[in-house]
Amino acid sequence: MTSTPQPLSLKQVLFCGAMIVTLSMGIRHGFGLWLQPITQEQGWSRQSFSLALAIQNLSWGVVGVFAGMLADKLGAFRVLVAGAVFYALGLAGMRSRPRR
Repeated sequence: MTSTPQPLSLKQVLFCGAMIVTLSMGIRHGFGLWLQPITQEQGWSRQSFSLALAIQNLSWGVVGVFAGMLADKLGAFRVLVAGAVFYALGLAGMRSRPRR
């Protein structure tokens, strides 16, 4: 006998959405606090650091539309996991030292 999955309640959906936004925004907005130490450690200018964050914000806005379409097709969990992996790779890419 197979059981059908129960739909999530409104509170569960709101809680999950709030946790996702809290985690992603905390990471994104935390970089502003670390602007000076990060730029000094990496040898970047404020302008290049700000440009990287601006590109990230614009990319998030553009890719969000397509991620929503993929979530409708493939399921939200798969798209969320893939997005987290890509985000972690982007953060790791910022960590690497530039070649001089």
